[in-house]
Amino acid sequence: MPRAKMPLSFTDKRKQAVSMAAWLLLVCSLAATVGAQTKHTIEPSPLSEETRRELEELDKPHLATLHSSLRGPLEEALSELRSQGWRARISRARRTKEEQREAFDAGYSKTLRSKHLCGKAADIMLHPHIFPEVSHPFWDAKDRAVERRGLKTLDVPSFRDRPHVELASDCDWDSLGMGPVGGWEWRGEGKRVTLNVTRSRASNKYEGTVDIERVGRPVERRLLETIDVRYTYSGERNSTERVTLRVRERALETGEVYRRTFEVSTLTSAGNGYTRADWMKLRTKRGTTFARVAPSSGSSLPE
Repeated sequence: MPRAKMPLSFTDKRKQAVSMAAWLLLVCSLAATVGAQTKHTIEPSPLSEETRRELEELDKPHLATLHSSLRGPLEEALSELRSQGWRARISRARRTKEEQREAFDAGYSKTLRSKHLCGKAADIMLHPHIFPEVSHPFWDAKDRAVERRGLKTLDVPSFRDRPHVELASDCDWDSLGMGPVGGWEWRGEGKRVTLNVTRSRASNKYEGTVDIERVGRPVERRLLETIDVRYTYSGERNSTERVTLRVRERALETGEVYRRTFEVSTLTSAGNGYTRADWMKLRTKRGTTFARVAPSSGSSLPE
């Protein structure tokens, strides 16, 4: 038969109580330590010269990628924040198109045409890698520091991107492949149509040519006389972006005028459901799809 458990003696009960009290004291002590460390990192406190130099060194690789008009004012704003005791530093500066697509798809960004692409935007955080809640006083201090230097923030009701800071001037989206400039091609059986879109420096208007190639026939060339780019938004907080191109073409030989409407391909974010034009393809109302290619070199179709 199993042996009955003997009741604990007074001494054993005392030892057990002391052990439990010690354990609870240790847990409370660790929690207090973590809380104190967290509080220290998100509240301003005087920074040593060594700490300031460390933060400046961490910023250097990011600053080197930024537009020259942003670099100086941003350095000054960061210096001001550090003089107030904030361990402010740059978290992200220039992004590649691939990095921006990843940020958009993950829901961290609501656009594919971000000024990060041309080095006219940066994100700020607290060292080592802390992004306080949106109402934290650090963000108000950061906004004041950058706005005093003519920089913009993105703290608006529809999009409270507190870390963000940018120049007022826009990027040249066409040079980044986020506009109509470039080559667009459609291939069918025995036929190829190529759009070569440029932008006039004098008028800043889009123009170009259309080359229509058919096997066994001379290339038909048309002029792109007008290209009207229109952005429209719908949904809650303008979550859906639609871009259309209305094109007027004129045949060089006959003078005949043609019109087409293209819709720019889109990407939908898996993270926040936003839809934005990605400028990878152009689709006509009839379903013909033009893919982005290098500008036409005049090569002919295979016989």
